[in-house]
Amino acid sequence: MEGFGNLFDSIRTGYLWTMNLDFIITYISKGIEDYGWKRIDLISKKVIILNDTIIEDYKETMRVCIEDHTKILPFTLQQELNRGDGEGIYHIETVIDPCLNENGNLIGLCGFSRDISDRIESDKMKYVMEICGGICHELAQPFQVITGCSDMLKHFHITEDNKKIIESLGKQLTRVRALVLKLQNIKTYTTKEYLAERNSKILDIDASSETNKEEDWNLKEV
Repeated sequence: MEGFGNLFDSIRTGYLWTMNLDFIITYISKGIEDYGWKRIDLISKKVIILNDTIIEDYKETMRVCIEDHTKILPFTLQQELNRGDGEGIYHIETVIDPCLNENGNLIGLCGFSRDISDRIESDKMKYVMEICGGICHELAQPFQVITGCSDMLKHFHITEDNKKIIESLGKQLTRVRALVLKLQNIKTYTTKEYLAERNSKILDIDASSETNKEEDWNLKEV
């Protein structure tokens, strides 16, 4: 096992682990240290250390495994886990297999977990850009119609009060135009808090977009 342990420790694209039916980690390879954890702090500990919900994620799987592990194993699971150094979370994809004794009875689970954070972020950007592109496309025609009608109104004899309304409309149209330009230039996926009490976040359009200073100034001025 020592020879295999050295081999497993040389793998740095992820980490291997085993745990028993009580969710106790019985082995974990050195790759886990790339995620801020020390192996000595995890061996013989419950996997709940890594994520407060991980036990719930595994309970149903373990129940089915104990009844008949051939029904569900091997399988792949994607999760968010806490970094051991407190520097946020990372996304992993784990392939899980059964650990059997010499009689073929299930005694635990073993798996290989690899970091897919880059892939997750890439997927997020793909979805964000598709959504923003769709929004810009759908807004284009009504925006042009409203802008044209607003310009036409300027040629009619109007009262001072109505003139102020048209000017206000023009300013808001300028603001919408600047916003559409920002959506068209989304380059990164950056969020900001929206409803703190619900731990909700939304896309931070300003931080995610690459627009020139003139466009930023127009949006703020109006």
